[in-house]
Amino acid sequence: MACAAVTAAAPSWGVRGAGSLLVERWGRGRAGRGGVPTNLRVSAPPAVLCPPARMSPRLGPTYNLRVWCVEDGEELGEKLLEEWDDPVLVPWEVTRASGKRARWRCRTCDWKWVAPVYSRTRSTSPGGCPACAGFVATETHNLALTCEESGGRLAHLPGEWNHPTKRMEDFTPASPQKVPWTCGTCEWQWNARVKSRTRSDRSTGCPACAGKVATETHNLALACEESGGRLARLPGEWNHPTKRMEDFTPNSGEKVPWRCGTCEWQWNAKIHPRTRSNHPTGCPQCYNSARAIGLSHSFYKR
Repeated sequence: MACAAVTAAAPSWGVRGAGSLLVERWGRGRAGRGGVPTNLRVSAPPAVLCPPARMSPRLGPTYNLRVWCVEDGEELGEKLLEEWDDPVLVPWEVTRASGKRARWRCRTCDWKWVAPVYSRTRSTSPGGCPACAGFVATETHNLALTCEESGGRLAHLPGEWNHPTKRMEDFTPASPQKVPWTCGTCEWQWNARVKSRTRSDRSTGCPACAGKVATETHNLALACEESGGRLARLPGEWNHPTKRMEDFTPNSGEKVPWRCGTCEWQWNAKIHPRTRSNHPTGCPQCYNSARAIGLSHSFYKR
C-alpha cells in the first residue's frame, strides 16, 4: 500500500484506530498553506503511514551485516565473516553500523578480542586484531622477549623489574602503564612507564643516578659542603618550616623560603637559581640597596 500524504507540522505515528486516517484538532491555530491547520494530530494504522525518515532500516533478509559483507564488503567483508566468533550474536542480527560489541577471532594468530561492529566495518582505518598490531602481550610479542632480542640495549631491564604481582611477559614493550623498578646500581626504587624505558631514542633510567632526586649521596646540603665555600651561605639562609636541605637536589625547581643572613629579609625563590655557577641569585633586598648606592653585581651574590 502506498504511503498516505498528509500536510501537517508534526504528525504522531501512533495508532488511533483501524481504517482510514484520523485527523483531530488538539488546539487552535492559524491555517498553513493550502488552508490546512498547522496544529493537527494525525494518526493511522502502521499499514497506512510510512516510518519517519530518521528511523534506521529494519533488519531483514536484504539489510544486515552478512548481506553487506557478501555484496559490498569485498575482501574486508570476507575477512569479517571468517573472524566472527560471537557465541550469542550472528551476523544477520546486526547492521554494519551497529554499536553492539561482538567477539572476534583473528584468522592469522587466533587471538580473541571484543570490539564494536562499526569499528571493524568503517571505510577509514577499520579496526583489526590488537595482537597482530602489537597492542597486547602474547607469547611472541612481550617485554621479556624484546629485552632478549634487543642486542644488549635492554639487557638491564629484567634485573631492575620490581613488579610485585606481574611478569614482564604480561606487558608489551610499548605499554604506557607505570610499573615499579629498582636500580641495579644504587638500588633506588621508582615508578616509570614501560615505553619510556624501552624507546630507542632517549630512554629513561634511574632518576637517582641522573641526579633528579635527593639521596644520601646527592642533595642540597651535601652540595653546599662540597662547593668550596661558593654555597656556604645557603645553609644559614634556609628558612623552610618543614623540610630539610637534604630533601632537595641542588638543581631543584621548587620554590622554598629563605631568610637573608645580612638584612634578615624573607623571600621565596627556586633552588637552582641560587646554586648555579653562573650569576646565582641572592637576597633581593640587598640587591636593591646595592643598586641604589651603585655597587657592582657581586654584592648581590653575598
